[in-house]
Amino acid sequence: MIDETYAAAALKNDRAHQSQRRPYRHLVTPRPPRKICVDAYKYGWTVRELDPWHVAVRAWLDGPGRQRQLIISMKFENPWLHFSETATARARGDKTASQFNLQSITPGLVADLIRAGISAGWQPEETGKPAHFTMVGPRANFRLVAHTPG
Repeated sequence: MIDETYAAAALKNDRAHQSQRRPYRHLVTPRPPRKICVDAYKYGWTVRELDPWHVAVRAWLDGPGRQRQLIISMKFENPWLHFSETATARARGDKTASQFNLQSITPGLVADLIRAGISAGWQPEETGKPAHFTMVGPRANFRLVAHTPG
């Protein structure tokens, strides 16, 4: 009797916990901030999934104190969400696999985003609220558009 009551309570607790979880959160593993040197300055950066189709790249000037952060939202098609479609299409020789933009977020892209953020008005040495931008266009020649979160 005790085992059945315990099992029922555990199952109820697990169901309540599952209903609160976002189904896509398991696709991104939290990692410690990475470091990058851009134009002789050291920055920290992370990538966080916003939803299955967008990520936020967050960067800040590395050092003591709290500097103003740069947050850039961008479209990102997670390769694991499209794995079956791309694998099947490639096996058939189908060109539909190329419709997905399955590029990683590399340190080179982050360096370009930091430079673009500075050009767009982000001042990393200042304190204050984060500067929010959205990346628009292809990665080869993107531009940043300022926006307010909300």
